[in-house]
Amino acid sequence: MYDILIYPYIPRSPEEKSGYIVEYDPRAASAGETSTSAQQASPKHPTPTIISMMKRYILRSKVRVRDVTENWDVWAIWGSSLPQSVNDVARPDDWRWGRSGAVEPIYRDAERAPVDRVEAKIWLLGQDSQSEPSGTEAIWMVDRRAPGMGIRALLPKGAKPTSSENVASSDEYTLHRIKLGVPEGVDDIPTQDSFPMDANMDMMGGGDADPFGAVTPPPQTAVQASWLSESPRPRPRAPGKLLSSTSGGYALALLRLEALKAAEAGEMKLFVTGADNQPINISPRRPAWWPSETKEEEWTE
Repeated sequence: MYDILIYPYIPRSPEEKSGYIVEYDPRAASAGETSTSAQQASPKHPTPTIISMMKRYILRSKVRVRDVTENWDVWAIWGSSLPQSVNDVARPDDWRWGRSGAVEPIYRDAERAPVDRVEAKIWLLGQDSQSEPSGTEAIWMVDRRAPGMGIRALLPKGAKPTSSENVASSDEYTLHRIKLGVPEGVDDIPTQDSFPMDANMDMMGGGDADPFGAVTPPPQTAVQASWLSESPRPRPRAPGKLLSSTSGGYALALLRLEALKAAEAGEMKLFVTGADNQPINISPRRPAWWPSETKEEEWTE
């Protein structure tokens, strides 16, 4: 499984064709090599680059795949200065539980104010962006992986959003998404070594709740980085594993649900071993936007 974001691409000139731009973590693999995470799990199975993998499935379809890394920069924009319509549209109105316990967000977009795309574009590129040539346009979308993630945007190489005078570091972005419980990239979603429910793909709108249950085994459960379904026959194993972390003491951790509940009830202590081989206590916290757990008989049939 690759961790990807897909942007619809509208042609900028008559010579271009419509299509999609796929954003993914380039550390997943390079030609003929395995990624660090995948190598630890399956050294005999090299991870293909996403382009070579996609070409395997094109067959005779009239689809062209090419690398456009040199054409675009990726920006994540968040904070209270975003248009209110952006923040509103990212919050689910309800949740639907599948037969297996996987859960998907429900958005009633017809009942809420739509995102003002002109306002958002001006916010991204400034007032003058309305009269600039099409080549300077941004490709963007509301990041609905979690309320508060803001906007994910592709800007032409070298272009900057109007808020670029307040650019955060990559570590600050990592801290931001960790606090919202959003896994990302090979550190949290090792290529070819992850299941959708390990990365909250269901809760972040990555697919229908029922197919998740059909293709996934009894899950591990997580603090700030997994789904909330209880395995009926948990097998003895370690309580979980540490994923992304920051120097400020925040991290994503993949935990079994019974371990999480025991820790929350004060019946179990969770810890990781530090560089000095000393235990570091962990206090699990579920993101506020997560849905409440439901009883099995309430799951959708």
